[in-house]
Amino acid sequence: MKYNKSEYSSHTNDHPLLLNVGYGNFISVNKLVAVLNADSSPIKRVVQDAKDKGILVDATYGRRTRSVLIMDSGNVVLSAIQSETMSHRFSAHKETPEPQTTDLKEISKS
Repeated sequence: MKYNKSEYSSHTNDHPLLLNVGYGNFISVNKLVAVLNADSSPIKRVVQDAKDKGILVDATYGRRTRSVLIMDSGNVVLSAIQSETMSHRFSAHKETPEPQTTDLKEISKS
């Protein structure tokens, strides 16, 4: 009989993976569409449009905006963390191992 942790651990499927965007703020990795560098004029226009529409989330705590995160809902999140750092943090989520399948017979023998 095989035991799969993901079938019995409700916390693995119910809670989304979260990405730290700085200063104790997190976003759902599953909802993230893009991480953009905030320096270009087109991105600054995207930020201004989001602000005008009321869908801008400022997570910079007054610091300089270094990256802009686009969510699948259309919301735009500002972060003081550089886009390269954000991509490394995102990649770290991709490298987490899948739940392992364990044979219950082997466990009972020990």
